[in-house]
Amino acid sequence: MSALTEKYKETFKRECKNQGFSVEQNENAFTAVKNNIYIKLEIVRELFGNTHVAISTLTIICGDFEKALLPGNKIVKEENKISKGIYDFYPDINGEIIDPAIVTGLDKIKSIAMEIQKTKDYILFSQKGTHDLVVKDPVSVQFLRGKLGLEKLIEIVKQLNVPYGRIIQKPKGLADEKVVERWKKIAVWVIILSFLTLILLRLVNTLHN
Repeated sequence: MSALTEKYKETFKRECKNQGFSVEQNENAFTAVKNNIYIKLEIVRELFGNTHVAISTLTIICGDFEKALLPGNKIVKEENKISKGIYDFYPDINGEIIDPAIVTGLDKIKSIAMEIQKTKDYILFSQKGTHDLVVKDPVSVQFLRGKLGLEKLIEIVKQLNVPYGRIIQKPKGLADEKVVERWKKIAVWVIILSFLTLILLRLVNTLHN
């Protein structure tokens, strides 16, 4: 899994530099900036059972990214909330109708977790992903694995057909807290059973000797 983590990092740096972005690194976080485009990659390795999984969060902002990064711009208007399938829409306009085609378009790029915010000044796309069995190879992971070019990914973000406001995809797979908690319990039992097995093997070995 560390090999996959390194691949994510190297692909990000290579692709961004090839496209003329300046890239900065702070431990496992990378940022790339060029003109009015901001890209950030964060990677964590989490233990599920007895396996470490590389989980990436890729954020792309097209437009006024300095404004997009202000904490106050992440506030959602709860009174405008519209739930459609696995998505919660928080449009800027109260009572806005969400076209089914918008949901279909989002389904094509969904991941284990995703957020989108669109204003007149910018569009922000943030996706948490991994090589997950529930949502396999979302667009951000396709990019990090070298299957999708950076230019194409940025174009996908720019062309997202979504209303002004914020969209939050409900977590799936390894982003779902219930799933994570279940895996953590499995990890504890794996450690306990491994320890008991080791004791049993030593006991059997002692009796044979």
